[in-house]
Amino acid sequence: MRRIAVALTLWTASAQAGSADDPAALRSIAAEAARITALKNRCPAHVGIDVGVTETLQGTVLMHGIRQAGKEPFMRIVKAEQARIRTEIETTGVAAWCRGQKSLLERPYPDVFRP
Repeated sequence: MRRIAVALTLWTASAQAGSADDPAALRSIAAEAARITALKNRCPAHVGIDVGVTETLQGTVLMHGIRQAGKEPFMRIVKAEQARIRTEIETTGVAAWCRGQKSLLERPYPDVFRP
């Protein structure tokens, strides 16, 4: 859990460089929330996921975005990102997408993945 806290601190600091008025910053936070949600919902059968840690991370990222932009505006962006990721998963295939996400996210979020 300590590593995930460090990753979240670093991620939050970089995300705070943008403001609530910065659509790119909000989209980045929303994309992370959507990616973590897809990882939690679609990947446990394909890569080892600690669902509890992933849910904590998901909640933290969502709350950060909501604090930045407000619930309704932020959730609209999250839904758009979820649709984009769904298309990405359909194009790539679930197992391949999950393996790719593991290789991308294993370093910043090591506690999400089980050996």
